[in-house]
Amino acid sequence: MNAIIHELVRVDAQHRVMLVDLRLAPGEEVELTVRPSNAEQNTASPTNSLWQLSERLQLDAPSDYSVNFEKALG
Repeated sequence: MNAIIHELVRVDAQHRVMLVDLRLAPGEEVELTVRPSNAEQNTASPTNSLWQLSERLQLDAPSDYSVNFEKALG
C-alpha cells in the first residue's frame, strides 16, 4: 500500500488506540507515528531538560528530608 492514512482517534480508558482500515492487509508491516492532535495537550516540551522539569515539582517534605528520610519512614 502506498497511501498515507491520516486518522483522528481517541485514546480509550485502557490507554489504547484503535485504527481499522480495509486498505491494510493482515500481516502487512506499517509504520505508526502518534502525536497529540492539539499542541496544547502536549505539556512536556522536548526541549525541557529533566532538571527544568524537576524545578517545577511541588514536593511536600521537610527541607532536610534528603538526609533524614529514614525518620519519616517510621
